Amino acid sequence: MKQASFWHDIWTPDGPILSRTGPTGPMVSGVPLDASVSSIITNGAWNISARSRHPILRYIRSVLPAQVPDVDSIDEDYFLWRNSPADQPTDFSVSKLYSTLNPDPPIAQWHRVVWFKKRIPRHAFITWLVMRERMVTRDRLISWGMNVSSTCLLCATCDETAPHIFFECDYSLSVWNGLISRSRLTPPSELQAIVDWLSSPQLTGKLKIMMHLIFQATIYHLWKERNNRFHSNSARPPVQIIKDISLQLRSKLFSLDRETTNLRRHVTLQTQQQQQTFLSIWFDRVQV
Repeated sequence: MKQASFWHDIWTPDGPILSRTGPTGPMVSGVPLDASVSSIITNGAWNISARSRHPILRYIRSVLPAQVPDVDSIDEDYFLWRNSPADQPTDFSVSKLYSTLNPDPPIAQWHRVVWFKKRIPRHAFITWLVMRERMVTRDRLISWGMNVSSTCLLCATCDETAPHIFFECDYSLSVWNGLISRSRLTPPSELQAIVDWLSSPQLTGKLKIMMHLIFQATIYHLWKERNNRFHSNSARPPVQIIKDISLQLRSKLFSLDRETTNLRRHVTLQTQQQQQTFLSIWFDRVQV
C-alpha cells in the first residue's frame, strides 16, 4: 500500500473512496488528495478521526479494512482483479473477463430437436430457420415493404405465415397426417407443442429418432414445394410429397441400420436378429 492512492485507487470493497465522498472528502477528512494509503497509517492503526459524526468520516471508517496493511513490508504493491462479480480477487484473466462480459446465451429448448446426432443436415438447417423465425414467407416480404400477394402458396385460401404454411395449412396437414396415420401416435399440431412432444419421455429409442427425422423432413419438403410453386408455378399433390419424404427417409434409415450393424459385429447373430431395426419400425408404424 505504499504507492496505492487513498482516494483514487480501488483498494476497498466500495471502489475509489473519492467516487463516494465527492470532492469534499479530502477537505472534511483532512487527508490530502494525493495521499497514499500508507500515509494514513500510524503505529499499525488507521489515522482517521474516530470521534467526528460527519457522514463522510463515518463512511470512510466503515470501508477501511479491519486488518491494517503492513506498511513495513518489502513487497511491491500489485493489483488483484474480480474477473466476475462472484469471483474472489485474483490475477487478471482475459478469458474469464470475456466470459463475464459476454455470457453464453441460455440453451434453446429446441436445440436437441434440431441438432440431434442422426439428422439430415439440410433438413436440420431449414428447421433451425423455422425455430428462429427466419423463414422468408409472404407475411415477412410484405412487412419489408414488398408488393406481393399474402395468399398461402400451398392452400391458396389463407395468409402465408410460417406457422400456417408448416402446421396449419390444409395441404400441410394432409402431408403430416399421411405420414403419421399408422404410427399409433397423436402428436400435437402447433410448433412449440411439437417440440415439447418430441423431447418428452413418451418417445424413446429408434422411434424417437424416426419422429425427429419425419418432423424435419416434412418441414424441408413443404418449404421446397412452396418454393417450387413460387419460382416455377408447378404444383404437386400432398401424396407426392409423402412419397418423396418416404423415399428419402427409407434411404436414411437403411444407412442407420447398416451403421448400427457395423458397430455391433461382436454381438451374436441371434441377438442381432432379435433387435428391432429402423426399417422394421418404419414399415410397422409409418409406411402405408
